Amino acid sequence: MQRAAHEEFLALILDRVAALRVGHGAADGTTIGPLIDFAGLDKVERHVADAVKRGATVAAGGGRWTPADDTLTGAFYEPTVLTGVDDGMRVSTEETFGPVLPVYVFDEEDEVVARANATDYGLAAYVYSTRLDRVWRTADRLNFGVIGVNEPFPVRPELPFGGMKNSGQEREGGTEGIDAYLETKSVSVRL
Repeated sequence: MQRAAHEEFLALILDRVAALRVGHGAADGTTIGPLIDFAGLDKVERHVADAVKRGATVAAGGGRWTPADDTLTGAFYEPTVLTGVDDGMRVSTEETFGPVLPVYVFDEEDEVVARANATDYGLAAYVYSTRLDRVWRTADRLNFGVIGVNEPFPVRPELPFGGMKNSGQEREGGTEGIDAYLETKSVSVRL
């Protein structure tokens, strides 16, 4: 987040994260269910441990979640916010796929776009701004398949979904999602 808005925005994030409820994915009130499997949980733990070892601070969460009900089993991880994150940490260079939000601070637009594009992955990016010129300029420059603008859930059935770089090929959803099932034929005729 931009340095000038960092403190205020971080406080809002931490309030939202504190309101999240971990539990059975189908239970009323649950906002965070388990990860897909224990290998995914181990990966999240490794990423958070790597970030902390390299100087990041855990501002919220940071560990496995243990339910009060011992009949509830699964690969649960607490919603986690990391501050003091840098570009060399695993949360910056690999896809974590867990409830971990690394917070980066930047000063200039060019800097943050370059840092975002420096990854080998490109599934989704998010831009928060009230300036429409900045939104369009930034979205145009980001190398990601899905970009949410002031929108945490930018995926819709009518929109194409898919990544760039090492985050996938092709698209699903939207009219573009049908392309993988079609074969194009060119016919050139001269009479």
